[in-house]
Amino acid sequence: MITKKDTAPARPAQPREATSIVAGCTLEGKFQFIGTTLIGCTLNGDVDCDSLLIIEANARVEGRISAREILVRGTLGGDIMANTSIEVWPGAVVNGMVFAPSLRIDEGAKVNAQLLIAKERPVVHINPAPPANVTALPVAPKTEPQPRQMFVKAAS
Repeated sequence: MITKKDTAPARPAQPREATSIVAGCTLEGKFQFIGTTLIGCTLNGDVDCDSLLIIEANARVEGRISAREILVRGTLGGDIMANTSIEVWPGAVVNGMVFAPSLRIDEGAKVNAQLLIAKERPVVHINPAPPANVTALPVAPKTEPQPRQMFVKAAS
């Protein structure tokens, strides 16, 4: 006699404790991560992480980056914002515009950025004006082409 087994109800999916994107791939686009995220590849685009974002030693991340906490071991560039802190480890490179309430730069790290270390990020830092030392080249006003006048001398 065949009987039907009692099965337990399916459990809802739980977010993983950590997300890893390994070396050897290149990604472009907008990314949103839940939980600790480890990036070991080339990634271009917007990244939003609600937890710790780790940029591995051989990784290169460019774009608008936002996370609760950022730990950089590789190369990170763009508009970078952390809610609590940013750590730049030896050998790491950070370029762009950086905001965080706390920043630690280890010996051997390179940072070429506009830094704002404060509790809150003002709108001016989010949408900055162009640098004062940059001057625009003058643009000649548009004019309508003038008709050409031609004079012909009659043969005598």
